[in-house]
Amino acid sequence: MDPDEFLDLARALSGHDDLRGDAASRTIINRAYYAAHHSAMISLNNIGIYPLAGARYPENTRHELVIGALRDKNDHLADMLERLRELRVTADYFLKESIDRADPGRSLKMADTILSGLALVR
Repeated sequence: MDPDEFLDLARALSGHDDLRGDAASRTIINRAYYAAHHSAMISLNNIGIYPLAGARYPENTRHELVIGALRDKNDHLADMLERLRELRVTADYFLKESIDRADPGRSLKMADTILSGLALVR
């Protein structure tokens, strides 16, 4: 599967006025993050960096390993992926916390920037 499809889904959800509720906002943030996360992992693999090679890691460690490997190549993209992850964790696990109405749009923009920047990672 192409991780860009996650971002396509997030954009489609954001374009539906009838799906502007909390669940849609949280899903947009989630899909934007996973598009960026999986794309970062693929980009790193394509240049011979395998942050997840070998052992099986707990979920949170896998995310940190990808961000750390990306940081070795591009601090700015790693910072954005880390911020996007923070938004995703809040959206997914802290359901009593409200989501800033701008966060879905911010998430889409961050994911777009990360995906564009990954093309330059060498």
